[in-house]
Amino acid sequence: MQKVLRNHLLRIALLVAVSYGVIVYSYARHFDHKISGLICMGDRFYEPDEIPSGIFYLHNSIGYDGQFFYTIALDPFDTQGFGRHVDVPAYRYQRIAYPLLAGLLSFGDCDNVPASLVTVNVLALVLGTLLMAMVFQSKGMSPWYSLFYPCISGLLIATLRDLSAPLAMTCMVAAFFFYDRQRPLWLTLSLGLGLLARETTLAIVPFLFVDTVFVRKRYRLLLPIGLAVATFAGWQAYMFFHFGRPSWGGGSRNFGPPFQAMIAHIKSVIPSTQPPIWEKVYLLLFVATAVVCLAMAVRELFRSRSPVSFCFLGFSVQPFLMSKYVWVEPWSYGRVLVAAPILAMLAFAQSRSRWYLIPLGMHAVLYIVAVLWLNVF
Repeated sequence: MQKVLRNHLLRIALLVAVSYGVIVYSYARHFDHKISGLICMGDRFYEPDEIPSGIFYLHNSIGYDGQFFYTIALDPFDTQGFGRHVDVPAYRYQRIAYPLLAGLLSFGDCDNVPASLVTVNVLALVLGTLLMAMVFQSKGMSPWYSLFYPCISGLLIATLRDLSAPLAMTCMVAAFFFYDRQRPLWLTLSLGLGLLARETTLAIVPFLFVDTVFVRKRYRLLLPIGLAVATFAGWQAYMFFHFGRPSWGGGSRNFGPPFQAMIAHIKSVIPSTQPPIWEKVYLLLFVATAVVCLAMAVRELFRSRSPVSFCFLGFSVQPFLMSKYVWVEPWSYGRVLVAAPILAMLAFAQSRSRWYLIPLGMHAVLYIVAVLWLNVF
């Protein structure tokens, strides 16, 4: 049985690695086949003569968030003053795990950083898929269900813009995986890395704490969870004293009145002749999938009041509370709201209900639509 599982895992890993390798290679043609194009660097935060040679950049553009991860990878602790090239340094630097890993993988050579950013994300996607495969296998289900994981459009979008979501989401899956198996060291590492990859991972901590203390009484896991949170708090303190401001101010504007921004965005995009048809299809299907996920999350909470169930509900409500700063374009809401489908996969394994194939199938279609919208091939 173990040999069969290892063979399945090897095939799954190769399939994800090769497919994403092809996707990245094909998408890079939009940037003269330069992998640095995925950074999406503009010239607003860098003077033209400050941009490293060989880096593809956009003229007269503010660029996108990947440029900040690139900058942080060059100077992870802002000892050389690279923070001046970042819009909100305290907010961006709190997601240190992704650029730090990319910097380490580059072996100190700044020319290798663009490729390292992509490599970290692809490896994270492979690892996340393998963890999902082991979760399904442990529940007596086919490990091939794990292939829904790399087919989540938000992970695709984040990978093609050098963002931290693939690493953060894989760490979240790993945290649940090692929590269930009561592996203290690996729980500390995965949860701590997840918190440092994307601060929204902190949302799962209260539910793990309550389950540890009041439900399953796994008191030996309190220390690992506490160490992960303490590491996160320590890094937050460093940034506060270094930059002179708290990190959370940069993301506070992402929330707004319920439904308002979502409805306004639909009304502005659908009748317009400006966005391409696939962007409109993506928007409508994304909203429909969010509604289905919310319904499944409510159903799951009645079935099982587990940490996965509570987190699934919380992240499924999130799309309806986002502000106009998130409901801008698929590049934004597609990757910001990536946690819900991943938690849907964990809930699927938890309940083994085939009803989950509906929202997961819809997300797989979203992935195809995103490939068409982005003109990947």
